[in-house]
Amino acid sequence: MCSIVLSSLALQVIGEEIIQEAVNVADTVSVSSPLSQEKGYLISLATLLILNMFVMVGNFIFDLIKHRKDNHNYKVHLIAKKGIEIESAIYDQFQKLSAFQTGDEHALLDGIMGLDAYLSSNRLYIETRFFAIVVDFLDYFKTIQHAMTRKDIKKEESFFERLSKAFYGE
Repeated sequence: MCSIVLSSLALQVIGEEIIQEAVNVADTVSVSSPLSQEKGYLISLATLLILNMFVMVGNFIFDLIKHRKDNHNYKVHLIAKKGIEIESAIYDQFQKLSAFQTGDEHALLDGIMGLDAYLSSNRLYIETRFFAIVVDFLDYFKTIQHAMTRKDIKKEESFFERLSKAFYGE
């Protein structure tokens, strides 16, 4: 993009030099011939118009490239924003799963299935590192679903810490 701007500036400088040269040529033509003076002015005008067209094409190309880059950045921003919302919702759902106690196996199974479906439908927005931790955490809950006595608070705290670090990019 920078080269386009520099080339358009170079074209403007060259154009100004050509116009000045055309004016000098027109001034050196004898004053007694108004036809030659008009010819010099027409050459200057034509040169200016051609140069202006080159500058306009350069500006158009620059604007097109800038517009595409802006659209790409906006798309990346929207995907990142949606990813943050989804990862935050997943973290909240894991906190709810962690709160289940003995006797809530059916509710735990419903929570696991709901979270698994949510993960599947939003996989595009979840970062790979975060997704790997979520799958491990979900597998842990699937194993304790049948025997709540295997529930390990320290392991859950470790998972929550890993999720936080992945979320904040540490």
